[in-house]
Amino acid sequence: MSDNRSCERKNMFDEDAWCVGSSNNWLMLFGRDGYPFLLHPSSDSFILLPQFPHSFLAFNITHSYFAEALRKTFVSKFVFMGSASPSHYFLAILYGHQCKLALFAADSWVELSDAQGCYRDIVFVNNYLYALAKDDSIYLVISKGEFLLVKKYIGNFVDADGVVVDEAYILSSLGVTPCPYRTKHFTVYALDFGKIKWEKKRILLDQALFVGTESKSVPAALSGCQANSIYFTGDRLEEMDLDWSYGGNCYGYEYHITTTYQNI
Repeated sequence: MSDNRSCERKNMFDEDAWCVGSSNNWLMLFGRDGYPFLLHPSSDSFILLPQFPHSFLAFNITHSYFAEALRKTFVSKFVFMGSASPSHYFLAILYGHQCKLALFAADSWVELSDAQGCYRDIVFVNNYLYALAKDDSIYLVISKGEFLLVKKYIGNFVDADGVVVDEAYILSSLGVTPCPYRTKHFTVYALDFGKIKWEKKRILLDQALFVGTESKSVPAALSGCQANSIYFTGDRLEEMDLDWSYGGNCYGYEYHITTTYQNI
């Protein structure tokens, strides 16, 4: 897209197909019948996948109900890991409300039953699949060949000016309702594959990071973003059931990683 042109393709799949993610130039979609498939848009290549085994679904969930109600949200992340072969898995997914990990190869799905039951993210780097245990404050990002870990720091309660407050402030400020959590800053680490060690990274150069369910790194000049910045939104949407002001209210971008915070 460096020349600011876009390309529209039509009739590549039925109008009710739903895309659940992208990885290495492949899209993962579900058709209206609930069957998953992969699409490589630039070459029009398809990989048809079998439906998930019944063990992947909750008790008494039928395939017809899955196609009607669950196909849009069942897979939270997928990673395409290369060409399929009889002895090598080439696709990994996080699925279900517990975000379990499963692999696919040789026409079958395999759940990693001995793995930890709940994951936040998966990334495929240098022929290794890395899985991040459930942690709402950490994100994994691939940026210009580097494997980055982004750590988010929040204040659970802040005052009207966004300053983090503690329990003593809440108890002493009668009649003053503290605001819900606020993202305060980020720290970024890059994995040194030689030392197998996370090294602190102080500059992102011409890249902008988007962190969330699908974390990405994009060239700032091509995306209209601020270079050397991290864009984010609040992840606590489930807390909107407790109080509307808690979920998804925190959004903005951080410039120069740990120096300036701005709302957008």
